[in-house]
Amino acid sequence: MSAVIYVRASTGEQVSSCDQQVSECTERAKQLGLKIAHVYKDQGISGARHDRPEYLKMLDAAGRKEFGALLLWKQSRLGRDQPEVERAMRRLEFHGVRIVTLDGYDTSASSLKNRKLIRVVKGAMDEAYLDDLRDDTLRGQTDQYLKGFWCGGRPYGYRLVEVTSKTETDVYDRPKRIGSRLEIVPEQAKIVREIFERYAHGASPQRIAADLNERKVRSPGSTWKRKKRRCTGWARSAIWQMLRNPLYSGTYYWKKTQWIKPEGGRRVVKLRKKEEWMRRDEPELAIVKPAVWKIVQERLSANAGKPKDKRLRSGGKAVYMLSGILRCGVCESHFVMDSKTHYRCGKALDGKGCKNTLRVRRDVAEQVILRPVINELLSPEFVDEIVQEMRAYYDKRMAELRTKRDLVPAEVEELNKRIARLQDRVKNGDPDLAADELVGIIERAEAKRAELMAVATSGDKSMAKVLHALPAAAAQYRQQITKGLQGNPTEAGRARIGVRRLLGDSIKLLPAAGGGYLVAHLEFQRAALVAAATGSVGSGGRI
Repeated sequence: MSAVIYVRASTGEQVSSCDQQVSECTERAKQLGLKIAHVYKDQGISGARHDRPEYLKMLDAAGRKEFGALLLWKQSRLGRDQPEVERAMRRLEFHGVRIVTLDGYDTSASSLKNRKLIRVVKGAMDEAYLDDLRDDTLRGQTDQYLKGFWCGGRPYGYRLVEVTSKTETDVYDRPKRIGSRLEIVPEQAKIVREIFERYAHGASPQRIAADLNERKVRSPGSTWKRKKRRCTGWARSAIWQMLRNPLYSGTYYWKKTQWIKPEGGRRVVKLRKKEEWMRRDEPELAIVKPAVWKIVQERLSANAGKPKDKRLRSGGKAVYMLSGILRCGVCESHFVMDSKTHYRCGKALDGKGCKNTLRVRRDVAEQVILRPVINELLSPEFVDEIVQEMRAYYDKRMAELRTKRDLVPAEVEELNKRIARLQDRVKNGDPDLAADELVGIIERAEAKRAELMAVATSGDKSMAKVLHALPAAAAQYRQQITKGLQGNPTEAGRARIGVRRLLGDSIKLLPAAGGGYLVAHLEFQRAALVAAATGSVGSGGRI
Protein backbone atom coordinates (compact mmCIF):
# COMPACT_ATOMS: atom_id res chain seq x y z
CA MET A 1 0.00 0.00 0.00
CA SER A 2 1.38 3.42 -0.93
CA ALA A 3 1.47 5.96 1.86
CA VAL A 4 2.19 9.66 2.31
CA ILE A 5 3.44 11.75 5.21
CA TYR A 6 2.03 15.12 6.21
CA VAL A 7 4.14 17.31 8.50
CA ARG A 8 3.68 20.84 9.75
CA ALA A 9 5.54 23.29 11.95
CA SER A 10 4.10 26.60 13.13
CA THR A 11 5.91 29.90 13.04
CA GLY A 12 8.17 29.99 16.06
CA GLU A 13 8.83 26.27 16.18
CA GLN A 14 12.29 24.93 15.40
CA VAL A 15 13.24 24.89 11.73
CA SER A 16 14.28 21.25 12.05
CA SER A 17 10.88 20.20 13.42
CA CYS A 18 9.49 19.13 10.03
CA ASP A 19 12.59 17.09 9.18
CA GLN A 20 12.37 15.35 12.53
CA GLN A 21 8.70 14.51 11.93
CA VAL A 22 9.50 13.09 8.49
CA SER A 23 12.28 10.93 9.91
CA GLU A 24 10.12 9.47 12.68
CA CYS A 25 7.13 8.91 10.38
CA THR A 26 9.35 7.19 7.80
CA GLU A 27 10.66 4.83 10.45
CA ARG A 28 7.09 4.04 11.52
CA ALA A 29 6.10 3.35 7.91
CA LYS A 30 8.92 0.79 7.60
CA GLN A 31 7.63 -1.01 10.69
CA LEU A 32 4.15 -1.18 9.13
CA GLY A 33 5.45 -2.29 5.73
CA LEU A 34 4.26 0.88 4.02
CA LYS A 35 6.04 2.51 1.09
CA ILE A 36 6.25 6.32 1.28
CA ALA A 37 5.25 7.86 -2.05
CA HIS A 38 5.27 11.54 -1.11
CA VAL A 39 5.84 13.95 1.77
CA TYR A 40 3.57 16.99 2.20
CA LYS A 41 5.27 19.71 4.24
CA ASP A 42 3.77 22.98 5.54
CA GLN A 43 6.56 24.81 7.37
CA GLY A 44 5.98 28.01 9.30
CA ILE A 45 2.16 27.88 9.02
CA SER A 46 -0.22 27.84 11.99
CA GLY A 47 -2.42 24.81 12.46
CA ALA A 48 -5.38 27.15 12.99
CA ARG A 49 -5.31 28.06 9.28
CA HIS A 50 -7.39 26.03 6.82
CA ASP A 51 -5.65 27.31 3.67
CA ARG A 52 -2.28 25.58 4.11
CA PRO A 53 -1.07 24.76 0.55
CA GLU A 54 0.35 21.27 1.15
CA TYR A 55 -2.55 20.35 3.44
CA LEU A 56 -5.04 21.15 0.67
CA LYS A 57 -2.95 19.25 -1.90
CA MET A 58 -2.92 16.20 0.38
CA LEU A 59 -6.72 16.25 0.75
CA ASP A 60 -7.15 16.58 -3.03
CA ALA A 61 -4.77 13.66 -3.63
CA ALA A 62 -6.78 11.57 -1.15
CA GLY A 63 -9.94 12.34 -3.13
CA ARG A 64 -8.19 11.05 -6.27
CA LYS A 65 -7.18 7.90 -4.35
CA GLU A 66 -3.48 8.50 -5.00
CA PHE A 67 -2.50 6.92 -1.67
CA GLY A 68 -3.95 4.49 0.82
CA ALA A 69 -2.37 5.55 4.12
CA LEU A 70 -1.47 8.83 5.83
CA LEU A 71 1.16 9.09 8.55
CA LEU A 72 1.17 11.98 11.04
CA TRP A 73 3.54 12.74 13.89
CA LYS A 74 0.51 13.74 15.96
CA GLN A 75 -3.10 14.58 15.19
CA SER A 76 -2.25 18.21 15.98
CA ARG A 77 -0.09 18.33 12.82
CA LEU A 78 -3.29 18.02 10.79
CA GLY A 79 -4.57 21.16 12.51
CA ARG A 80 -5.49 22.79 15.80
CA ASP A 81 -9.04 23.76 14.88
CA GLN A 82 -11.17 20.87 16.16
CA PRO A 83 -14.10 21.16 13.69
CA GLU A 84 -11.73 21.40 10.70
CA VAL A 85 -9.64 18.42 11.86
CA GLU A 86 -12.77 16.32 12.33
CA ARG A 87 -14.00 17.23 8.84
CA ALA A 88 -10.61 16.32 7.36
CA MET A 89 -10.46 13.00 9.23
CA ARG A 90 -13.96 12.01 8.10
CA ARG A 91 -13.14 13.00 4.53
CA LEU A 92 -9.98 10.90 4.55
CA GLU A 93 -11.78 7.90 6.05
CA PHE A 94 -14.54 8.25 3.45
CA HIS A 95 -11.90 7.89 0.72
CA GLY A 96 -10.58 4.74 2.42
CA VAL A 97 -7.37 6.28 3.74
CA ARG A 98 -5.76 4.61 6.74
CA ILE A 99 -4.64 7.27 9.23
CA VAL A 100 -1.72 6.49 11.54
CA THR A 101 -0.22 8.83 14.15
CA LEU A 102 2.94 8.15 16.11
CA ASP A 103 1.13 8.63 19.43
CA GLY A 104 -1.09 5.58 18.94
CA TYR A 105 -4.00 6.51 16.67
CA ASP A 106 -4.69 4.01 13.85
CA THR A 107 -7.96 3.77 11.94
CA SER A 108 -7.34 0.10 11.21
CA ALA A 109 -7.04 -0.85 14.89
CA SER A 110 -10.20 0.56 16.47
CA SER A 111 -13.93 0.92 15.88
CA LEU A 112 -15.49 4.04 14.36
CA LYS A 113 -17.09 4.92 17.69
CA ASN A 114 -13.79 4.76 19.56
CA ARG A 115 -11.96 6.70 16.83
CA LYS A 116 -14.46 9.55 17.03
CA LEU A 117 -14.09 9.69 20.81
CA ILE A 118 -10.31 9.74 20.61
CA ARG A 119 -10.35 12.46 17.96
CA VAL A 120 -12.68 14.67 19.98
CA VAL A 121 -10.49 14.39 23.07
CA LYS A 122 -7.25 15.01 21.19
CA GLY A 123 -8.82 17.85 19.18
CA ALA A 124 -10.05 19.57 22.34
CA MET A 125 -6.58 19.28 23.87
CA ASP A 126 -4.90 20.68 20.74
CA GLU A 127 -7.33 23.61 20.62
CA ALA A 128 -6.84 24.26 24.34
CA TYR A 129 -3.08 24.32 23.71
CA LEU A 130 -3.58 27.24 21.29
CA ASP A 131 -5.74 29.05 23.82
CA ASP A 132 -3.12 28.56 26.56
CA LEU A 133 -0.35 29.70 24.21
CA ARG A 134 -2.35 32.81 23.29
CA ASP A 135 -2.98 33.64 26.94
CA ASP A 136 0.66 33.04 27.90
CA THR A 137 1.88 35.24 25.04
CA LEU A 138 -0.48 38.07 25.97
CA ARG A 139 0.51 37.77 29.62
CA GLY A 140 4.21 38.00 28.73
CA GLN A 141 3.66 40.98 26.42
CA THR A 142 1.58 42.76 29.05
CA ASP A 143 4.41 42.28 31.53
CA GLN A 144 6.77 43.92 29.03
CA TYR A 145 4.32 46.81 28.57
CA LEU A 146 4.16 47.37 32.34
CA LYS A 147 7.96 47.53 32.40
CA GLY A 148 7.84 50.38 29.89
CA PHE A 149 8.86 48.45 26.77
CA TRP A 150 7.28 48.46 23.30
CA CYS A 151 5.25 45.33 22.49
CA GLY A 152 3.93 45.92 18.97
CA GLY A 153 5.35 45.84 15.45
CA ARG A 154 7.31 48.57 13.71
CA PRO A 155 5.04 51.55 12.90
CA TYR A 156 6.03 53.92 10.13
CA GLY A 157 8.05 56.83 11.46
CA TYR A 158 9.88 54.79 14.09
CA ARG A 159 12.63 52.22 14.40
CA LEU A 160 12.94 49.43 16.95
CA VAL A 161 15.84 49.75 19.37
CA GLU A 162 17.04 46.78 21.39
CA VAL A 163 17.23 47.22 25.16
CA THR A 164 19.80 45.06 26.94
CA SER A 165 20.52 44.26 30.58
CA LYS A 166 23.36 45.97 32.35
CA THR A 167 24.03 42.96 34.55
CA GLU A 168 22.86 39.80 32.72
CA THR A 169 24.39 38.09 29.67
CA ASP A 170 23.08 35.51 27.19
CA VAL A 171 24.64 32.17 26.25
CA TYR A 172 27.10 33.99 23.98
CA ASP A 173 28.25 36.23 26.86
CA ARG A 174 26.64 39.25 25.26
CA PRO A 175 24.34 41.63 27.17
CA LYS A 176 20.97 39.91 27.49
CA ARG A 177 18.10 41.43 25.49
CA ILE A 178 15.29 42.36 27.86
CA GLY A 179 12.96 44.33 25.59
CA SER A 180 12.50 46.89 22.80
CA ARG A 181 11.70 50.56 22.61
CA LEU A 182 10.80 52.93 19.78
CA GLU A 183 12.90 55.73 18.39
CA ILE A 184 11.73 58.35 15.89
CA VAL A 185 13.21 58.18 12.36
CA PRO A 186 13.54 61.84 11.26
CA GLU A 187 13.14 61.17 7.51
CA GLN A 188 9.95 59.17 8.02
CA ALA A 189 8.63 61.53 10.71
CA LYS A 190 8.76 64.32 8.13
CA ILE A 191 6.43 62.30 5.85
CA VAL A 192 4.10 61.54 8.76
CA ARG A 193 3.77 65.25 9.58
CA GLU A 194 3.14 66.04 5.90
CA ILE A 195 0.32 63.45 5.75
CA PHE A 196 -1.39 64.84 8.84
CA GLU A 197 -1.02 68.48 7.84
CA ARG A 198 -2.28 67.90 4.30
CA TYR A 199 -5.30 65.97 5.53
CA ALA A 200 -6.01 68.70 8.09
CA HIS A 201 -6.05 71.21 5.22
CA GLY A 202 -8.57 69.18 3.18
CA ALA A 203 -6.52 66.79 1.03
CA SER A 204 -7.94 63.26 0.60
CA PRO A 205 -5.97 60.11 1.52
CA GLN A 206 -6.15 59.13 -2.16
CA ARG A 207 -4.57 62.41 -3.29
CA ILE A 208 -1.90 62.21 -0.57
CA ALA A 209 -1.00 58.62 -1.54
CA ALA A 210 -0.86 59.58 -5.22
CA ASP A 211 1.56 62.45 -4.55
CA LEU A 212 3.82 60.27 -2.40
CA ASN A 213 3.93 57.64 -5.14
CA GLU A 214 4.72 60.26 -7.79
CA ARG A 215 7.66 61.42 -5.66
CA LYS A 216 8.68 57.76 -5.16
CA VAL A 217 8.62 58.06 -1.38
CA ARG A 218 9.18 54.62 0.13
CA SER A 219 6.00 53.24 1.69
CA PRO A 220 5.67 51.35 5.01
CA GLY A 221 5.31 48.02 3.15
CA SER A 222 8.50 48.52 1.11
CA THR A 223 10.65 47.38 4.05
CA TRP A 224 8.53 44.36 4.94
CA LYS A 225 9.44 40.84 3.88
CA ARG A 226 6.37 40.42 1.71
CA LYS A 227 6.18 38.02 -1.22
CA LYS A 228 2.56 38.74 -2.09
CA ARG A 229 0.15 41.69 -1.85
CA ARG A 230 1.42 45.26 -1.98
CA CYS A 231 5.20 45.43 -1.53
CA THR A 232 5.78 48.95 -2.87
CA GLY A 233 3.73 52.11 -3.22
CA TRP A 234 1.42 54.01 -0.91
CA ALA A 235 -2.26 53.11 -0.64
CA ARG A 236 -5.05 55.23 0.77
CA SER A 237 -5.83 52.43 3.26
CA ALA A 238 -2.37 52.95 4.81
CA ILE A 239 -3.04 56.69 5.07
CA TRP A 240 -6.36 56.06 6.83
CA GLN A 241 -4.68 53.81 9.40
CA MET A 242 -1.91 56.31 10.09
CA LEU A 243 -4.38 59.15 10.62
CA ARG A 244 -6.12 57.10 13.33
CA ASN A 245 -2.96 55.94 15.14
CA PRO A 246 -2.73 57.75 18.53
CA LEU A 247 0.96 56.87 18.81
CA TYR A 248 1.76 59.80 16.51
CA SER A 249 0.30 62.12 19.17
CA GLY A 250 2.39 60.51 21.91
CA THR A 251 -0.21 58.11 23.36
CA TYR A 252 0.47 54.36 23.49
CA TYR A 253 -2.49 51.98 23.92
CA TRP A 254 -2.15 48.33 24.85
CA LYS A 255 -4.87 45.65 24.81
CA LYS A 256 -7.17 47.96 22.87
CA THR A 257 -7.88 45.47 20.08
CA GLN A 258 -7.75 41.73 19.54
CA TRP A 259 -7.82 39.34 16.61
CA ILE A 260 -10.97 37.21 16.40
CA LYS A 261 -11.47 34.36 13.94
CA PRO A 262 -15.14 33.75 13.07
CA GLU A 263 -16.26 30.21 12.23
CA GLY A 264 -14.90 29.31 8.80
CA GLY A 265 -13.61 32.85 8.11
CA ARG A 266 -10.48 34.97 8.27
CA ARG A 267 -9.27 36.75 11.36
CA VAL A 268 -10.64 40.23 11.96
CA VAL A 269 -9.68 42.98 14.41
CA LYS A 270 -12.20 43.77 17.15
CA LEU A 271 -12.12 46.37 19.91
CA ARG A 272 -11.84 45.04 23.44
CA LYS A 273 -13.98 46.36 26.26
CA LYS A 274 -12.81 49.81 27.34
CA GLU A 275 -12.08 48.61 30.85
CA GLU A 276 -9.41 46.29 29.38
CA TRP A 277 -7.54 49.10 27.60
CA MET A 278 -4.17 50.16 28.97
CA ARG A 279 -2.83 53.63 28.17
CA ARG A 280 0.56 55.24 28.56
CA ASP A 281 1.58 58.76 27.55
CA GLU A 282 4.95 58.93 25.79
CA PRO A 283 5.47 62.55 24.70
CA GLU A 284 8.97 61.77 23.44
CA LEU A 285 7.36 59.65 20.67
CA ALA A 286 4.95 62.39 19.52
CA ILE A 287 5.49 63.32 15.85
CA VAL A 288 2.32 65.34 15.22
CA LYS A 289 1.48 68.57 17.07
CA PRO A 290 -1.59 68.41 19.36
CA ALA A 291 -3.46 71.08 17.36
CA VAL A 292 -2.98 69.20 14.07
CA TRP A 293 -3.94 65.90 15.70
CA LYS A 294 -7.17 67.46 17.02
CA ILE A 295 -8.16 68.86 13.60
CA VAL A 296 -7.50 65.52 11.90
CA GLN A 297 -9.59 63.58 14.42
CA GLU A 298 -12.46 66.07 14.08
CA ARG A 299 -12.45 65.68 10.30
CA LEU A 300 -12.32 61.88 10.60
CA SER A 301 -15.28 61.95 12.98
CA ALA A 302 -17.24 64.21 10.63
CA ASN A 303 -16.58 61.92 7.67
CA ALA A 304 -17.57 58.88 9.72
CA GLY A 305 -21.02 60.42 10.25
CA LYS A 306 -21.71 60.83 6.54
CA PRO A 307 -23.93 58.21 4.80
CA LYS A 308 -21.83 55.90 2.66
CA ASP A 309 -22.72 54.55 -0.78
CA LYS A 310 -22.45 50.77 -0.28
CA ARG A 311 -22.03 50.26 -4.02
CA LEU A 312 -18.59 51.84 -3.81
CA ARG A 313 -17.29 49.37 -1.22
CA SER A 314 -14.92 46.73 -2.49
CA GLY A 315 -16.09 43.20 -1.91
CA GLY A 316 -19.82 44.00 -1.91
CA LYS A 317 -22.44 42.13 -3.88
CA ALA A 318 -22.14 42.82 -7.61
CA VAL A 319 -25.17 44.69 -8.92
CA TYR A 320 -24.16 45.52 -12.51
CA MET A 321 -23.66 43.24 -15.49
CA LEU A 322 -19.90 43.83 -15.77
CA SER A 323 -19.18 44.03 -12.02
CA GLY A 324 -16.30 41.73 -11.00
CA ILE A 325 -15.51 40.89 -14.64
CA LEU A 326 -13.65 43.98 -15.82
CA ARG A 327 -9.91 43.89 -15.12
CA CYS A 328 -7.09 46.30 -15.76
CA GLY A 329 -4.84 45.06 -18.55
CA VAL A 330 -1.86 46.88 -17.01
CA CYS A 331 -1.87 45.63 -13.40
CA GLU A 332 -4.55 42.85 -13.41
CA SER A 333 -6.58 44.61 -10.68
CA HIS A 334 -10.38 44.74 -10.87
CA PHE A 335 -12.11 47.79 -12.33
CA VAL A 336 -14.39 49.12 -9.59
CA MET A 337 -17.03 51.84 -9.33
CA ASP A 338 -15.27 55.04 -8.22
CA SER A 339 -18.57 56.96 -8.38
CA LYS A 340 -22.22 56.29 -9.16
CA THR A 341 -21.51 56.32 -12.90
CA HIS A 342 -17.88 55.37 -13.66
CA TYR A 343 -15.54 52.37 -13.52
CA ARG A 344 -11.86 52.79 -12.76
CA CYS A 345 -8.83 50.56 -12.05
CA GLY A 346 -8.98 49.71 -8.35
CA LYS A 347 -5.24 50.03 -7.88
CA ALA A 348 -5.17 53.41 -9.61
CA LEU A 349 -8.06 54.50 -7.40
CA ASP A 350 -6.15 53.40 -4.29
CA GLY A 351 -3.36 55.95 -4.52
CA LYS A 352 -2.42 55.69 -8.20
CA GLY A 353 -0.57 52.41 -7.73
CA CYS A 354 -1.26 51.80 -11.46
CA LYS A 355 -0.57 54.05 -14.45
CA ASN A 356 -3.91 53.17 -16.06
CA THR A 357 -5.92 56.12 -14.72
CA LEU A 358 -8.58 56.22 -17.47
CA ARG A 359 -12.22 56.01 -16.39
CA VAL A 360 -15.22 54.70 -18.31
CA ARG A 361 -18.93 55.23 -17.80
CA ARG A 362 -20.72 52.08 -16.68
CA ASP A 363 -23.55 52.41 -19.19
CA VAL A 364 -21.11 53.08 -22.04
CA ALA A 365 -19.01 50.03 -21.13
CA GLU A 366 -22.09 47.82 -21.05
CA GLN A 367 -23.36 49.06 -24.42
CA VAL A 368 -19.98 48.91 -26.18
CA ILE A 369 -19.08 45.45 -24.87
CA LEU A 370 -22.47 43.72 -24.77
CA ARG A 371 -24.28 45.07 -27.84
CA PRO A 372 -21.87 43.27 -30.23
CA VAL A 373 -22.41 40.10 -28.19
CA ILE A 374 -26.16 40.35 -28.79
CA ASN A 375 -26.03 41.49 -32.41
CA GLU A 376 -23.07 39.46 -33.68
CA LEU A 377 -21.84 36.62 -31.46
CA LEU A 378 -25.36 35.48 -30.54
CA SER A 379 -26.92 36.25 -33.93
CA PRO A 380 -28.79 33.38 -35.68
CA GLU A 381 -26.22 33.47 -38.51
CA PHE A 382 -23.22 33.07 -36.21
CA VAL A 383 -24.93 30.38 -34.15
CA ASP A 384 -25.71 28.49 -37.39
CA GLU A 385 -21.97 28.55 -38.22
CA ILE A 386 -21.23 27.04 -34.80
CA VAL A 387 -23.83 24.34 -35.42
CA GLN A 388 -22.28 23.44 -38.77
CA GLU A 389 -18.76 23.26 -37.27
CA MET A 390 -19.96 21.05 -34.43
CA ARG A 391 -21.88 18.80 -36.79
CA ALA A 392 -18.80 18.30 -38.99
CA TYR A 393 -16.64 17.50 -35.95
CA TYR A 394 -19.28 15.17 -34.54
CA ASP A 395 -19.64 13.27 -37.84
CA LYS A 396 -15.89 12.73 -37.92
CA ARG A 397 -15.86 11.59 -34.31
CA MET A 398 -18.76 9.17 -34.86
CA ALA A 399 -16.98 7.64 -37.87
CA GLU A 400 -13.99 6.90 -35.61
CA LEU A 401 -16.26 5.42 -32.94
CA ARG A 402 -18.03 3.16 -35.42
CA THR A 403 -14.63 1.77 -36.38
CA LYS A 404 -13.85 1.08 -32.72
CA ARG A 405 -17.23 -0.58 -32.07
CA ASP A 406 -16.24 -3.61 -34.12
CA LEU A 407 -13.38 -4.28 -31.69
CA VAL A 408 -15.30 -3.58 -28.47
CA PRO A 409 -16.98 -7.00 -27.90
CA ALA A 410 -13.68 -8.88 -28.00
CA GLU A 411 -11.97 -6.39 -25.67
CA VAL A 412 -14.87 -6.47 -23.21
CA GLU A 413 -14.85 -10.28 -23.17
CA GLU A 414 -11.11 -10.32 -22.49
CA LEU A 415 -11.57 -7.82 -19.63
CA ASN A 416 -14.37 -9.95 -18.14
CA LYS A 417 -12.02 -12.94 -18.07
CA ARG A 418 -9.20 -10.90 -16.55
CA ILE A 419 -11.45 -9.49 -13.82
CA ALA A 420 -12.69 -12.99 -12.97
CA ARG A 421 -9.08 -14.26 -12.66
CA LEU A 422 -8.14 -11.31 -10.41
CA GLN A 423 -11.17 -11.93 -8.19
CA ASP A 424 -10.11 -15.56 -7.78
CA ARG A 425 -6.62 -14.42 -6.73
CA VAL A 426 -8.15 -12.10 -4.11
CA LYS A 427 -10.34 -14.93 -2.81
CA ASN A 428 -7.61 -17.61 -2.71
CA GLY A 429 -4.68 -15.37 -1.82
CA ASP A 430 -1.73 -14.33 -3.95
CA PRO A 431 1.98 -14.79 -3.16
CA ASP A 432 3.07 -11.72 -5.14
CA LEU A 433 0.45 -9.03 -4.58
CA ALA A 434 -1.48 -7.90 -1.50
CA ALA A 435 -5.28 -7.98 -1.55
CA ASP A 436 -5.61 -4.19 -1.69
CA GLU A 437 -3.25 -4.02 -4.68
CA LEU A 438 -5.32 -6.63 -6.51
CA VAL A 439 -8.50 -4.68 -5.72
CA GLY A 440 -6.92 -1.59 -7.24
CA ILE A 441 -6.12 -3.48 -10.44
CA ILE A 442 -9.70 -4.82 -10.57
CA GLU A 443 -11.10 -1.28 -10.19
CA ARG A 444 -8.98 -0.03 -13.11
CA ALA A 445 -10.06 -2.97 -15.27
CA GLU A 446 -13.72 -2.34 -14.45
CA ALA A 447 -13.31 1.34 -15.34
CA LYS A 448 -11.81 0.38 -18.70
CA ARG A 449 -14.69 -2.03 -19.30
CA ALA A 450 -17.23 0.69 -18.52
CA GLU A 451 -15.48 3.03 -20.95
CA LEU A 452 -15.63 0.41 -23.72
CA MET A 453 -19.30 -0.28 -23.01
CA ALA A 454 -20.03 3.44 -23.27
CA VAL A 455 -18.39 3.47 -26.71
CA ALA A 456 -20.46 0.48 -27.76
CA THR A 457 -23.75 2.07 -26.70
CA SER A 458 -23.06 5.66 -27.71
CA GLY A 459 -25.41 7.07 -30.29
CA ASP A 460 -26.03 10.31 -32.09
CA LYS A 461 -29.48 11.16 -30.71
CA SER A 462 -28.13 13.22 -27.79
CA MET A 463 -25.83 15.29 -30.01
CA ALA A 464 -28.61 15.90 -32.51
CA LYS A 465 -30.72 17.20 -29.65
CA VAL A 466 -27.93 19.56 -28.55
CA LEU A 467 -27.40 20.92 -32.05
CA HIS A 468 -31.12 21.49 -32.42
CA ALA A 469 -31.28 23.38 -29.09
CA LEU A 470 -28.35 25.74 -29.73
CA PRO A 471 -30.38 28.48 -31.49
CA ALA A 472 -32.89 28.50 -28.63
CA ALA A 473 -30.05 28.77 -26.10
CA ALA A 474 -28.57 31.75 -27.97
CA ALA A 475 -32.00 33.40 -28.06
CA GLN A 476 -32.31 32.91 -24.28
CA TYR A 477 -28.95 34.63 -23.70
CA ARG A 478 -29.91 37.49 -26.05
CA GLN A 479 -33.14 38.03 -24.14
CA GLN A 480 -31.38 38.00 -20.75
CA ILE A 481 -28.70 40.53 -21.75
CA THR A 482 -31.20 42.81 -23.52
CA LYS A 483 -33.34 42.97 -20.37
CA GLY A 484 -30.24 43.66 -18.28
CA LEU A 485 -29.33 46.63 -20.47
CA GLN A 486 -32.71 48.24 -19.80
CA GLY A 487 -31.64 49.32 -16.30
CA ASN A 488 -33.61 46.93 -14.08
CA PRO A 489 -31.22 45.85 -11.23
CA THR A 490 -32.90 42.44 -10.87
CA GLU A 491 -32.63 41.70 -14.58
CA ALA A 492 -29.07 43.05 -14.63
CA GLY A 493 -28.10 40.60 -11.86
CA ARG A 494 -29.59 37.70 -13.81
CA ALA A 495 -27.97 38.81 -17.05
CA ARG A 496 -24.58 39.11 -15.31
CA ILE A 497 -24.51 35.33 -14.80
CA GLY A 498 -25.04 34.79 -18.51
CA VAL A 499 -22.42 37.40 -19.41
CA ARG A 500 -19.88 35.66 -17.17
CA ARG A 501 -20.57 32.31 -18.87
CA LEU A 502 -20.34 33.78 -22.35
CA LEU A 503 -17.29 36.04 -21.86
CA GLY A 504 -15.45 34.30 -19.02
CA ASP A 505 -14.29 35.71 -15.69
CA SER A 506 -12.09 38.44 -17.13
CA ILE A 507 -12.52 41.25 -19.67
CA LYS A 508 -9.27 43.22 -19.84
CA LEU A 509 -9.33 46.98 -20.38
CA LEU A 510 -6.16 48.51 -21.81
CA PRO A 511 -5.44 52.12 -22.80
CA ALA A 512 -5.49 52.59 -26.57
CA ALA A 513 -2.17 53.11 -28.34
CA GLY A 514 -2.86 56.80 -28.76
CA GLY A 515 -4.33 57.14 -25.27
CA GLY A 516 -7.53 58.87 -24.35
CA TYR A 517 -9.81 55.82 -24.23
CA LEU A 518 -9.87 52.15 -23.22
CA VAL A 519 -9.97 49.05 -25.42
CA ALA A 520 -11.73 45.91 -24.20
CA HIS A 521 -10.10 42.51 -24.83
CA LEU A 522 -12.46 39.56 -24.41
CA GLU A 523 -12.93 35.94 -25.49
CA PHE A 524 -16.29 34.41 -26.44
CA GLN A 525 -16.93 31.09 -24.66
CA ARG A 526 -18.76 28.87 -27.16
CA ALA A 527 -19.05 26.11 -24.56
CA ALA A 528 -21.60 28.26 -22.72
CA LEU A 529 -24.06 27.76 -25.59
CA VAL A 530 -23.58 23.99 -25.44
CA ALA A 531 -24.11 24.02 -21.67
CA ALA A 532 -27.35 25.95 -22.14
CA ALA A 533 -28.49 23.56 -24.87
CA THR A 534 -28.02 20.58 -22.54
CA GLY A 535 -30.17 22.22 -19.89
CA SER A 536 -27.43 23.19 -17.41
CA VAL A 537 -28.12 26.93 -17.68
CA GLY A 538 -31.18 28.41 -16.00
CA SER A 539 -32.72 31.82 -16.21
CA GLY A 540 -30.07 33.50 -14.10
CA GLY A 541 -31.10 32.29 -10.64
CA ARG A 542 -28.91 30.51 -8.10
CA ILE A 543 -26.36 28.02 -9.38
